[in-house]
Amino acid sequence: MGISVNDKMKTQNITRDKFFKKMEQMFEHKSKLSTMVDATRIKNYKECYFYLFEQIQSGKLPVHEDFFGDNVLAKNIYEKKYFLKALDSDDIMEEKAEDVYMRLAAYIASVEDTQKLREEYATKFYLDLYNGHYLPGGRVLAG
Repeated sequence: MGISVNDKMKTQNITRDKFFKKMEQMFEHKSKLSTMVDATRIKNYKECYFYLFEQIQSGKLPVHEDFFGDNVLAKNIYEKKYFLKALDSDDIMEEKAEDVYMRLAAYIASVEDTQKLREEYATKFYLDLYNGHYLPGGRVLAG
């Protein structure tokens, strides 16, 4: 007998809540960026970021089954250079390339004037990154 729909939803909500709590650190951190960017832009970025997360979780946006495959070097580079790290430890907060795409797409789209446009462009940027139509350099990937 498989897992029930209710149990699956509870698990997804726990995963979602745990993820949101973990990533909230990124938005609360007083970084150099936060001193250079308007608070509204940071708020828009956060909203876009969590919007993309929900789209991915609901299956509306794709995720590679195994982006790195057997490429240990590529995975190592992402872990060392591009995946977001926790502020208080060396823990890696992102696990897959799509996590990086989500972060970049949300930030790029955060400049749009309306929530509808931000969501539209966040989705477009995410899909462009996912499909390899746009390959930013290392500094951009690192955030």
